[in-house]
Amino acid sequence: RRSGMDRAERDEPDNASFLNLICAWSIGFLAAIEGTVSVPSLWYYVRSLRGSHDDYGLCISVFAAGRLASMGVFGMWVEKRSFKEVFVVSLLLSMLSGLLYSSGPTLGVWAVVAARGILGTMSSQTVAT
Repeated sequence: RRSGMDRAERDEPDNASFLNLICAWSIGFLAAIEGTVSVPSLWYYVRSLRGSHDDYGLCISVFAAGRLASMGVFGMWVEKRSFKEVFVVSLLLSMLSGLLYSSGPTLGVWAVVAARGILGTMSSQTVAT
């Protein structure tokens, strides 16, 4: 017997674990949406901003490069701090990238490239789940 708890209390998951699981599922769902909605329409968006094929390729590659470069950082961060902190910070920065992405018509193609880089970097926080 551990610390006075009976077996039923030990086997029942706590609310924090369940909320972490819901967050992880939400991240997976949003990643699926990003891959099925955002990426296929990205070429049309870049082209509407007078972007070239090179700009489109940069948008695609900067996402992957940001994700690859920051996976270790998120892994070390979640080892030192709470998952909630990592999740909230990455969520807020992802929302910022959404605003930057939508400001493409005003700021130009570079805003879309930067937003995709930020989003790729923040998407690597799934290593924390």
